[in-house]
Amino acid sequence: MPPSPPEKRPGSDTSRVMDNTLHGLSPEYLPMASLTVYTTLVEDDPVFDDDFSCQGSAACIGRNSGYIELVTNMHCTGLMDLAENGDLGFLGDGELEVKVFDMEVAFPTGRTAVVESFQLFFPYDLAVLRVEEEGLKECHDFVILDMLPNGVNSPPPGSPVLAVGSPLGLEGSVTSGIVSAYRDFESFFDGPGYGPYIQIDAAVSPGNSGGPLLCLHEGGYFLIGLNSWTLTNGSWFSGRTGQNLNFALDLRETLLRINENPAVYSANIRGVIEAMDEVFDVDAVEAGR
Repeated sequence: MPPSPPEKRPGSDTSRVMDNTLHGLSPEYLPMASLTVYTTLVEDDPVFDDDFSCQGSAACIGRNSGYIELVTNMHCTGLMDLAENGDLGFLGDGELEVKVFDMEVAFPTGRTAVVESFQLFFPYDLAVLRVEEEGLKECHDFVILDMLPNGVNSPPPGSPVLAVGSPLGLEGSVTSGIVSAYRDFESFFDGPGYGPYIQIDAAVSPGNSGGPLLCLHEGGYFLIGLNSWTLTNGSWFSGRTGQNLNFALDLRETLLRINENPAVYSANIRGVIEAMDEVFDVDAVEAGR
């Protein structure tokens, strides 16, 4: 049973509109800062189907026309793995056939909602998901996270940060650490990822991906990144190993680099097929057709 949410949050949607300020998230709401995303994605093969299902985290950034908008890592949708590894090997039949695709979000109160649509910001590891707001209540089922106000610098190396997510399915987990460095990577499929990243030493595990990285500013917690990758072995560094090498997508810098608003896809098999073609340049069909 999840803990009961606090009764009131300073900085709700109403107060943001009324005084035109961003208050950040109150500390008692930290476990509610992250939602859990479950994706079921299966590609049909003659002998053994390829399962690209996954579980990650997400953060709520606002409302739009009756929908709640969430940000997460693109790899939490499973579509990146499908594009890269679908129908590979001797058991493949030479055709990428999508058999099952479902995506839902679990809220801290235990309620769930089906994802209605998604956007992919390839080559950045960023996706926006939309779920219907009907029946969901802010400060009870979800909280909206603010990014740092304009004119406020990102926290420098050495500054404390919090990572929130569902590591190994443990929802609402909060870990702490510091900003180790700011990095820029030029490859998407090799290494930590493509684009600007915040290197942190806060504990990150499978399931944390897509969850918010937060910093404290004037008494409230603000969204600065999405926890994305961790380096736990030496494959990227010629056999050498390291510790506490974790990376969060730098949201502010990423949004500055995005030049256009990508297409919106329905969160169903047809939407996956369209995304495979238009985003990844991969031909796909619906299984059985």
